[in-house]
Amino acid sequence: MSDSKAEFCLDLYVSLEGNDQWSGLLAEPDKGKQDGPKRSLKGAAQEIAMRKKAGRLSGPVRVRVRGGRYFLSTTLSFGPEHSWPTVYESYPGEEAIFDGGSKIENWKISKLNGLKVWEADVASLLDAKGRFRQLFVNGKRAAPARSPKKGFYWMEDVKGLDPKKPRGGKEWGAQDFGQDSFVSSLGDFDKSWKNLEDLEVVVMHYWLNARLGVKSFDPVSRTVQLKGKSIFPLLDSSSGKFAKYFVENLVEALSEPGEWALDTGKGKLYYVPRRGEKIESSETFVSHLQQLLKIEGDPDKGNYAEHLSFRKLSFEHADCGVPVNSKQSECNLAGNLVLEGARYISFDSCRFEHLGCYAMQLKDGCSQNRIVGCEMKDLGAGGIIANGSDAEGSLARRTGKNRFTDNSISAGGRVFSSACGIITMHSGGNQISHNLIHDFFYSGISVGWVWGYAESVSKENRIEKNHIYDLGKGVLSDMGGIYTLGVQPGTRIAGNLIHDIEKANYGGWAIYPDEGSSHIVIENNVCYNVSSSPFHQHYGRENLVVNNIFAFGAECICALTAGCLRNTGYTHCGTNFRRSISFYRNIFLGNAVPIYSGGYKVPDKDFDSDLNLIWDVSGKELVANNSPCWNEWKKSGYDSNSIVADPKFKDPKNGDFTLGDDSPASKIGFSPIDISDIGPRPEEKRVMD
Repeated sequence: MSDSKAEFCLDLYVSLEGNDQWSGLLAEPDKGKQDGPKRSLKGAAQEIAMRKKAGRLSGPVRVRVRGGRYFLSTTLSFGPEHSWPTVYESYPGEEAIFDGGSKIENWKISKLNGLKVWEADVASLLDAKGRFRQLFVNGKRAAPARSPKKGFYWMEDVKGLDPKKPRGGKEWGAQDFGQDSFVSSLGDFDKSWKNLEDLEVVVMHYWLNARLGVKSFDPVSRTVQLKGKSIFPLLDSSSGKFAKYFVENLVEALSEPGEWALDTGKGKLYYVPRRGEKIESSETFVSHLQQLLKIEGDPDKGNYAEHLSFRKLSFEHADCGVPVNSKQSECNLAGNLVLEGARYISFDSCRFEHLGCYAMQLKDGCSQNRIVGCEMKDLGAGGIIANGSDAEGSLARRTGKNRFTDNSISAGGRVFSSACGIITMHSGGNQISHNLIHDFFYSGISVGWVWGYAESVSKENRIEKNHIYDLGKGVLSDMGGIYTLGVQPGTRIAGNLIHDIEKANYGGWAIYPDEGSSHIVIENNVCYNVSSSPFHQHYGRENLVVNNIFAFGAECICALTAGCLRNTGYTHCGTNFRRSISFYRNIFLGNAVPIYSGGYKVPDKDFDSDLNLIWDVSGKELVANNSPCWNEWKKSGYDSNSIVADPKFKDPKNGDFTLGDDSPASKIGFSPIDISDIGPRPEEKRVMD
């Protein structure tokens, strides 16, 4: 839909100077203030619904929202009654911001912990709107005061757990259940802490962070009783230790510029100002409303909310809600903007910033929706999460055929560390392309939600031309720049640029087909500088890996953990398949690490590799899996026609993998990979591919 006025049968306006009793036909109040713009988006939507019901609409409608900050006390809600081709957009040259927070304006200078701090009485705000968990000062997220300042404490003991027992297998037993208490090491907890029940223990383990409130502390036994139970055992992945953690929102730990703490008992908010910040000129917000906008239809009755477009609008200061018991990818979080039973909805060139959860959530029954060209940053969780009914669920509640392209998604996981940039769970036929995703603590893009070989609706997804980097940061384990689960025929991972991924204990991979990932084509990707390997497949079948550049994994270049024969506890993969995985016409570049590593079943010919170009910049002899030399590897039937030679990249150590004119890559049939159009495109180049 273009901006041409001729294409709209009606223009409505919304302004902070408006009134929902007015017609909305004027961009500003008339001289007598008898008519003018609407005051709220709700008022404009109700006007359209009324005209629709009365048969007074003959074509698309445009709603232009004047610039300013629209504070929301309740969620903006749209339903089937509002379904009409309508564009809601900022007025040209202005920015409309929808804000779920409250402004703090009653600061005073005070002293705390020997420091000059800002103090605000927020007792009445807490009574009216409840506890808040985020503070933003002058457009920056403030950091909750924590102890220790850097690094972690380590639990001394957890009743019923043995940290030396490996996770998995029959011996795991009761360790599969979480705990609600632990014994702290001497000096880590203090009985004199004033706001004990405001504290949150944040546990970083496995691929999760558990965020658990503190119920009590016994200084004699040093037992910390938590308000909830962790999902996973309070252990530290594979290190053989009890879990590591830090304590957040501790008033006594308030010491560094940019930190804040809340004492709900006293009704006091404290903040240590950054250099140059002054009370009289600073803008300070806390978040309250968790759900800023909801578009909801009834897919079971075929009564959808549809044909609504939101353009160049901004959404800020949504809350993260009460602490949750983290699940993989923070999949149990609600979104700050939510679609359910919605189709033909678009968010185009919108801004989502300073949020507490996933910016956008597509729930059951969502299809043919577009989130394109948006900026999402400073996120409590991730950018986009989509999920519908599974293969055994209602067809009406399937979610898929959505388009998430050309978005910039960054600075995520600021509250819930294991969130992804984009995750589609039970959802197929999606286009996830040309996104820029960086500065997260877990995976960039996650697709699929079936562990093993059972029927999955997650198929025919296209994950293409995304630029993904700066993930993990040594905080969590078991992540991928692009991560998949389950059988996904028709899914294609192509033309992506993925680099700089750092694990905690294990698993910092660029492309990671996890449990049961099958029938996926992985081609024309450039992956490098990761703390494990550029490519890792846990187990799956018949995946094709062709014409990729995999370089500089700290442990190896390609890894396969369990082949395709892991069946215990899962739907059996059957026997009608040829290979777990096949590597053809790739360039593998290592630096004194094995080219292949992991649980390869060499005698079983569980995978195939040939016509690859392989080189090690260290000059050391190539190593593959457990073979003592490269020639023995080839005699086993692998890489028979592969070439060992310098690929002649321009500057691979600095990420330039342009092939020189004298590169031997053409001898294996390798096609040069064009990364010039990776990431978000200018608006005029966003084709409907």
